[in-house]
Amino acid sequence: MKFRITGSLLSALLIFTSCSTQREVAIFSPNEPTPDHSGMWLMPQLTDIHTTFSNSSINLRPNDIYNPENASIHNSIVRINIEPNGGGTGSFVSPNGLILTNHHVAYDGIATASGLENNFLQSGFYAEKPDEEIPLAGYTLHIPILQKDVTNEFNNRIPDHLPYRNKAQLREQVRQEMIEHHQTNNPDLLVEVSEILSGNRFILSTYKVVRDVRLVYAPEEAIGKFGGDIDNWMWPRHTGDY
Repeated sequence: MKFRITGSLLSALLIFTSCSTQREVAIFSPNEPTPDHSGMWLMPQLTDIHTTFSNSSINLRPNDIYNPENASIHNSIVRINIEPNGGGTGSFVSPNGLILTNHHVAYDGIATASGLENNFLQSGFYAEKPDEEIPLAGYTLHIPILQKDVTNEFNNRIPDHLPYRNKAQLREQVRQEMIEHHQTNNPDLLVEVSEILSGNRFILSTYKVVRDVRLVYAPEEAIGKFGGDIDNWMWPRHTGDY
């Protein structure tokens, strides 16, 4: 299957904020603590807090949101990696692999695809058919497959009495062994073990890697980058950053 991309972030991993209805609008003072059900959550945590969301007019079942055994919403969110160290997020919006993302995420790819005769940054771009799509060099997609807490596995293999330096060395060794075990020599599989909460928890994430990433559409720069980077971090936004 060919996967396509248009610009950079429409949905990030899985972010849920407090919900409201027409009859009930939640207003929070700057001096009050953030509600427990708002913020960013790890994928396995979504089943634990599902009751909170179901009380906010969300009718999805827990397995509809995250299910490591079958397709669910978590498979529609992709991480977009840009060599050497850039990136963003996007989401599938068609069964043929079309992805919607932000203009600023695809900016480098649009610039690279442009030339003296065709300045796609300035004029925009639209592929009317698949063979007009432009491959984006250095772009890959990472589709989340699995995410789980492996903290106990780390703690069971790292004695508490070791000095900090020895712990750090052993922690890296355990990390590499976990990655190799789950990688299974599959070049289209990416396995990562990340530390969160100041190293108190370890999360293993597995992604399917897609290397065929193409530009289908981008608005002209006057629309896609209207207001510049300052507008990108303000609300309301006035840019067509897609």
